[in-house]
Amino acid sequence: MKNIYAYIRVSTVKQGDGVSLEVQKRDIERFAQQKNLNIVEWFEEQKSASKGFRPKFNQMIEQLYSKKADGFVAHKIDRMMRNRHDWAIINELIDEGCEVLSADGTTLDDVNGRFMGDIQAAVATRYSHNLSQEAKKGLYGRLAQGIMPFKAPVGYLNNGQGKLKTIDPLKVHLIQELFSLYIKGDSVLILVDKIYQLGLRNNREKRLDKNGIISILRNPFYTGIIKIKGQLFKGNHEPIISMTTYKKAQEVLDGKVNARLIKNDFLFRRMISCANCGYKLIGERQKGNIYYRCHTKTCPTATIRESVIQLCIRFLFDTVSINDTEMSFMETILNETTIDLKTKQKEALQALSLKRFALKAKQDRITTLVIDGTIDQETYQKERNNILTEIQLLDEQEVNISAQSGTYHEEVLKILEQAKTPYYIYENAIIEDKREMLKYITSNLVLEGKKLVFTMVSPFLELSNRSIFSLCGHTQDTPLQMESNLVRIDPSEPPIPQEPLSEEGCQNLIHYLIEQHFNINNKP
Repeated sequence: MKNIYAYIRVSTVKQGDGVSLEVQKRDIERFAQQKNLNIVEWFEEQKSASKGFRPKFNQMIEQLYSKKADGFVAHKIDRMMRNRHDWAIINELIDEGCEVLSADGTTLDDVNGRFMGDIQAAVATRYSHNLSQEAKKGLYGRLAQGIMPFKAPVGYLNNGQGKLKTIDPLKVHLIQELFSLYIKGDSVLILVDKIYQLGLRNNREKRLDKNGIISILRNPFYTGIIKIKGQLFKGNHEPIISMTTYKKAQEVLDGKVNARLIKNDFLFRRMISCANCGYKLIGERQKGNIYYRCHTKTCPTATIRESVIQLCIRFLFDTVSINDTEMSFMETILNETTIDLKTKQKEALQALSLKRFALKAKQDRITTLVIDGTIDQETYQKERNNILTEIQLLDEQEVNISAQSGTYHEEVLKILEQAKTPYYIYENAIIEDKREMLKYITSNLVLEGKKLVFTMVSPFLELSNRSIFSLCGHTQDTPLQMESNLVRIDPSEPPIPQEPLSEEGCQNLIHYLIEQHFNINNKP
């Protein structure tokens, strides 16, 4: 009686939970009994052979080379191998006198058996290659859609296969803080402890080590870009940090910038001008406080503390903030205006269609006239060119009208959402986002004596002067004009709170914003 090994395999653990392994084992035991073979050890595999991960198979082969058994039996030939390399090893074992058996009765010790094995190896190799290609198609298909096909990094949530990763609300601010602290000068080793104390954990809710921190800092996914094997793809997920912040972190990681040099990258650096000489104020730290001063020797401009600037900004945000009642009025008016605009757009598009039809009919008529000899070629060409020009103008008008459909609704709504809690959004943002927010609201900051002067940008200019919309209802014939785009804030004198707008005032404001930003007349 010969001593042999028995090898059984399924491709996945899920298959192993079913009957596949049991069926293989039963058939092999029956075959061994018929052939008077003694199975001395079972080798059970639940790994994909196409990737070469077969530790049990490799262990069995090693023991066969050591002559610890006379051979092995598998359920079928395709269970023994899934590529040419496996088949080469089996051929070598057969040549050395090792028994290689198949429970389905296929023999491998003659020419026909070897030939069948060659065919099985070729088919198996093709199957593996095809499977790999199909997997790559699926992977790059997802990437083309802007979807990360793998697990979400720390700070994002998985939402199922084929769906976008979404921001983890519990970790987003910690990721932003991690980048901010690193750019300001904290080393990776310091961040390991600091970020743990702040509460950031990896996706297994365990401590982030040095490599975990670097992995986050190196991952462009946080900026909205997917990186796979060195290739970059535009992601459709929501970014957590700006590209500017990411690039600064990369410069520090690469040693191109000394983190200590940007440790004093003050919030209002190169943002505030001196009213007297026009030069930018320079930030400096003294006794734990940050000050901004004009370095022109003959300039009388006083120094201003950063905390005072922050107070002025808070006062400014108070002037543009809208309350819940105003927000409710404006949302209702905005929705009504959207319905009104869609009706007007439909009517305008129909009118353009009729004009285009008339022009094409005219073109057909002059074509007939030139064929009949009623008009000469020169007249025909002149008329035809005029018609084509008019049709082109109609096409452009149609594109413009169609482009207006609903786009302004989202834009105005976005402005209103930002105006609900502007200072809260500002206060909880990282330094780069604070700067961007200020640039979005004001185009210029000037220190004028003790006052900070903000040059307001529309629509925040209108919001800071919104009381004017309650004084009079403007019309297209009597356009409303802002008296000034400047807002002066004295830190010692908080601005007088604005009276909430009435429903009529909210209506005037919404119509004005739409007309100014989108050149649409929505006045009923």
